[in-house]
Amino acid sequence: KGVSTFLGGLLYLSPLTFLFLYLLFIPVSLFIIKDTYLATTVGFFFFSFFLWIYEGSFWWVIFGLLVTIVYSIKSYSFLKSYYTEKRKAVYPVVKKIFKPFFKGM
Repeated sequence: KGVSTFLGGLLYLSPLTFLFLYLLFIPVSLFIIKDTYLATTVGFFFFSFFLWIYEGSFWWVIFGLLVTIVYSIKSYSFLKSYYTEKRKAVYPVVKKIFKPFFKGM
């Protein structure tokens, strides 16, 4: 619900940046990472900094980072599954990046 509310508000407040999100940030991160949950999280993270530059208000960064944190917490159990034997399609680079977060689990 939080992500869809964010996107609805973004579409209302700044329709052009909504296009940047869905035509640039998320497709590029999806192409690199090849996982929808992680690509959306990374896309929102970098998109919040883009909004800061484009819109000129640091409140966009704060709100974008809050959405990223909430979305990351929501998909935490799914991200933990990257370290099982069943997940062979995840790039080794992605596993190396997230390995410190999941030590001891």
